[in-house]
Amino acid sequence: MVRRGMARGWRRTGSLLALVLATAGCNETHFQSPPGELKACDSRFVGSWALVDPEKPVARCDDKSECAGVVTIAPECREWHSHEPYGPEGEGAELDSTRDEGRHMQLRFADVRGRNIVVLVVDTDTDSSTPRAVDWPREYLLWRYELRGASILLYPIDDATIAQLIARGGVHGRTIKSQTQRSVHEFPDTNHYVYGDPREIARIVLLPHVFADKPIAMLKPADPADIVKPALSAPSP
Repeated sequence: MVRRGMARGWRRTGSLLALVLATAGCNETHFQSPPGELKACDSRFVGSWALVDPEKPVARCDDKSECAGVVTIAPECREWHSHEPYGPEGEGAELDSTRDEGRHMQLRFADVRGRNIVVLVVDTDTDSSTPRAVDWPREYLLWRYELRGASILLYPIDDATIAQLIARGGVHGRTIKSQTQRSVHEFPDTNHYVYGDPREIARIVLLPHVFADKPIAMLKPADPADIVKPALSAPSP
């Protein structure tokens, strides 16, 4: 179930990147390029957000709710900080920050003919001993987003559509399935790699059903009691 998996996925890697894994389930789609020109920020994302089930938008991130954690995005989207308000001992635990050593992720945004897309830019780990399917210096993970009142709905890539497009030659890409048995606490069993320059990726994201019809998660304004104030960096001069 996505609902339980959302909270579980957040915790299993201890980072905001877990949002990628949680929404992907057993599949994940990686893009070689962004969908056109990227913007550094969408000011509507600035603030503190609870990551919740869109069908059960709980009021609080307590230890019994389906809230995966709280994300605070700094002004100008210059960095983020995420934490779990209620850990195993009932205390808040920081999960991730753009300032963590070894993290190479950037949050960016795109507007492709009126389709709003949030982009996670991930530098690949060139020092990893695990062979990679592609030799890209970075990859891009995408969600469509839309506003619902004061909240933001996130729609993931429809991996089944991408798999069909790759199989039929509608997009240039590869689908690679894991050769080993993986537990629910590890990385996806199937990865789709979509090739192309920004113009081609922008074309792909406009194709029918590339994004799921239903939102996978909601960013809901966090209750002040759930917010851990991070020591965010000062704005650049």
